[in-house]
Amino acid sequence: MPTQTPDRSVQRDFLRIACFFNRPEGLRIAYVGDGNNVAHSLLEAGALTGTSVSIATPPDYRPDEEIVADAAEVAMKEGGSVLVTTDPEEAVAGVHAVYADAWVSIGEGSEREEVSATVIDGPGPVVFQQAANRLPTELAVLSTLIAGGSP
Repeated sequence: MPTQTPDRSVQRDFLRIACFFNRPEGLRIAYVGDGNNVAHSLLEAGALTGTSVSIATPPDYRPDEEIVADAAEVAMKEGGSVLVTTDPEEAVAGVHAVYADAWVSIGEGSEREEVSATVIDGPGPVVFQQAANRLPTELAVLSTLIAGGSP
């Protein structure tokens, strides 16, 4: 069972991806970056939704092994899977969506990796659509919490 609730930004991202493909089940998503809280949340959200998640991180920045093992167990029950590798090409092979983050954590300035303009401005990315969903999603969560519900 996941050890934490996936963070709100990852929940919002999964909503955008599910809406784009009309389902979360059976999707294959890759994450390329540091094995941080974002990677952990993607693993957990993917496991809960039956999504296959591939994670590529530098060898010294792998995600927490317990979170990976828990996510893999839940994913198997829900019809998804988990792959953790140090090879970005292996992680992105055949996926429906790629989720990119810094290759290493903030503060490691000499080891930065950015998305090129060719990629971000190409025909595939939905970065700007996803960003546009941020405010309405956060307002819906606030409204639910104020009304006494749970998000």
